[in-house]
Amino acid sequence: VIVMNKADIVPPASVQLWHDFFAAHCPGVRFVPFCVPKSGSAHVAQLPCVVELLDALKACSVTRAGKRLLAAPFFDHPREELAALTGDRDPEEFITVVLQGDPNMGK
Repeated sequence: VIVMNKADIVPPASVQLWHDFFAAHCPGVRFVPFCVPKSGSAHVAQLPCVVELLDALKACSVTRAGKRLLAAPFFDHPREELAALTGDRDPEEFITVVLQGDPNMGK
């Protein structure tokens, strides 16, 4: 998944150009334009870009014990249960996410 952060501060035509570029050069990789309102917004989880990003991540596959699996089951636990679960989980049950970009740019 390729996430274009702060997509709200560039012209929509630029976002479309990047979408087209990645579609041509990285077929099968989802491109998600992303923006978040001011800090402290209570409704961040309901933003269309957040929903789209989570859907894109759930559609990914991961390799566990040599098998390809959908990532969606890793998202099934409510946030409240995660703290209790992580202590007993095998490291193979976690997904690694890489955030790349310039420092202090809102990753």
